[in-house]
Amino acid sequence: MKKIEIEQVSMRELIEKIEEVIIRNSKLQKKIIEVNNLDILTRNEVAELLQVSKVTLHHWAKKKVLVPFSIGTRVYYKKKNILDSMKGGQNV
Repeated sequence: MKKIEIEQVSMRELIEKIEEVIIRNSKLQKKIIEVNNLDILTRNEVAELLQVSKVTLHHWAKKKVLVPFSIGTRVYYKKKNILDSMKGGQNV
């Protein structure tokens, strides 16, 4: 366990800083929940769903057949876009 030493800070300043951290973390949590509530799939999930390889998904992304999006270094696909491309007459 880490030891934290606080010097020359009033109790009010300390409380304000703690509140700032809590608010910042709660906003991050809300964003994470929003992303989790979206119907998004990973590359592996999409490849398994469509029974294609990840290389095929890469080629489709280059051809704009299925367009992924990134969060950090991770690649995701919107389930709606997959369903639209499958029934929308695009050659997948």
